Amino acid sequence: MFGPDSTQEQIFEDTKRLVQSAIDGYNVCVFAYGQTGSGKTFTIQGSKEMPGLVPRAITELYALTSKMGNTHDLNLSCYLIELYKDNLNDLLLDKKVKDRPKIEIRFNKETE
Repeated sequence: MFGPDSTQEQIFEDTKRLVQSAIDGYNVCVFAYGQTGSGKTFTIQGSKEMPGLVPRAITELYALTSKMGNTHDLNLSCYLIELYKDNLNDLLLDKKVKDRPKIEIRFNKETE
């Protein structure tokens, strides 16, 4: 959908409606797929100068929820998981943590 000349702004504009969907109670997932070195991490994380999807989504999330005032009780949570060589890695967990909890990949026997 997006080529190598796509900007962080263009990608976020196409996906930012998912932030409102999350606020509306839907589960939301953004999946970055591609070859090693193709720009997945940069698209998701970005840099200070060019924030990626995660920092932009968090900014949008807080902007939208602040407009709601005190009319709702909110509980916000998110996960940033990497699937690499059949292993799931929690990218929000500090890399210095020695005993990282193992995240299991589970299969549904009805859809295998």
